[in-house]
This record gives sequence, C-alpha cells and structure tokens, in this order.
Amino acid sequence: MEIELIKACIFFLLFVKDAFSTQILTTGVTVKARMSVKITDDPDETIMKIHTWNHCMLLCVHKQTCEEFNYHGDSSRCEMYTTAGCKNFDISTGWRLGYIEADRQRNTTSRNINVALNKPTYQSSTFDGIAYGSPTGFAANAVDGGTNTEYMSGSCTHTKHEPNPWWIVDLGKSYYIDRIVIWNRKTKAHRLHDFSIDTACHFDGVNPDNTNWTRQHLHVGTLDVNPKVMPLPNSAFGRFVKIEKTVPTVTDQNLLTLCEVEIYVV
Repeated sequence: MEIELIKACIFFLLFVKDAFSTQILTTGVTVKARMSVKITDDPDETIMKIHTWNHCMLLCVHKQTCEEFNYHGDSSRCEMYTTAGCKNFDISTGWRLGYIEADRQRNTTSRNINVALNKPTYQSSTFDGIAYGSPTGFAANAVDGGTNTEYMSGSCTHTKHEPNPWWIVDLGKSYYIDRIVIWNRKTKAHRLHDFSIDTACHFDGVNPDNTNWTRQHLHVGTLDVNPKVMPLPNSAFGRFVKIEKTVPTVTDQNLLTLCEVEIYVV
C-alpha cells in the first residue's frame, strides 16, 4: 500500500513539473495543431524517442528558431522546421503538425478576422458596365467589405464572357486557411456554379497557369444558400487564393461574379 502511494506521489509531482515547465516555455506564444497532416519537406532537425506531442512541442518552442514541427506517435519521431512558410503537405494518419505563433501574431490572425479584406486582387478580365448603364465589376469589389448582393450597388466583381473566368486575392502572407465565405449576387445567381478554390504560395500577377496551385475545394452546381460558408481541409495553406469556374455556362453568359469573398484563418 505504501509503495503504491509513493508511486502515485511521484507521478503527481512529475505531472506538476511538466505542466509548470510547459507554462514557462510557452509564455508569449501560441501553439496550434493540425491532426493527420504532415509537412513532407526535409526537416531541419529530427529527434527520435520523443514519446508525446507535447514534448515535441516544448522542444520546438525552447529552440526559439523552430516555427513548425511534425510529430509521429507510433515512431516517437519529432521533426522540426526553422522557417514557417509555403511547404508541401500531405494527409497522413498518425502524424500531427504543430506551428508556433507569437502572441502579437495571434492577435491579428483570429478565426473571426477576415484576412482578405482590402487585399490586392486580380481577375481574368473586367466587365466595363458604363456602356450598359451598370457598374464596372472590378476585382477589388469582392474584398471591399460590402456584402450588398445587388449587382447595381457597385460592390460585386464581373468578368467578361470567357472560358474558365477566375478571380485571385493576395493575402499578403501565407496562412493556414480555415474557411471561405462567398456572397453571390442576388439576381442571376445561377451564373455562379461549378467552381474550384485553389491556393498557392506564389503568383506572378498575370497568368495563373504559371503557378502550381493546390486544389482545396471543388463546388458542383449552384450555391444553395447566400452567403455560402466553405470549410477547407486541414492542409489548406497559402498566400494566394483563386476561385475559378470549371464548367462553362451553356444557357447564359459564361462569366464570374462575386459580391464578397471573406477568408478566415486558423
């Protein structure tokens, strides 16, 4: 009985020690995790015989130069990366990705802050509505903060009639993206259908075909609600986000109109 009591006391003291150490080492930073996701690039450092994700996390935080890490429980493997940014990711069972944010970064990347607001935008073409007595559908209209879904309000984008029209926003830096909210136009809402959402780390500002995009979501058909909230997979990461129509419109003009695009990060 006394031996069991001693063992219990030792376990409790070790638990308190670990908890206290965690609090000290992680003060001023936030550590976020992505389940079943790993970075496939070569790590800057690999440490074996690390038996918990928390231990791997503490090693990364304590190192100070470490910004991201992979952890695999079955192999007790901790892989650390000294720079955060655009890397290759894979959905992989048993792995858990962690990344570090300083408190000052966390305050500006809240899940409730639209990081696309007033950011630079591009689109395949721009419909000049002046000749038709309607507003011009500038690409920037989709990130002006206005959610009026009437096209005549002047707060929606509008490309010309063309194959696979697209729209791109530059978030200014790379993020892990949680969800995208799309506000469609109220009249002629059927024009927005069958489109993809892709992310990338680089874009030359001219031709999206020169960029290696990663498909994050493929929407089939029209939108059933307005606005439409689209959660993205755990591995969604990038600086540039592209929305592109994938199936031409047969009965109407093949163009792309977006009244607002909101992007929220993890």
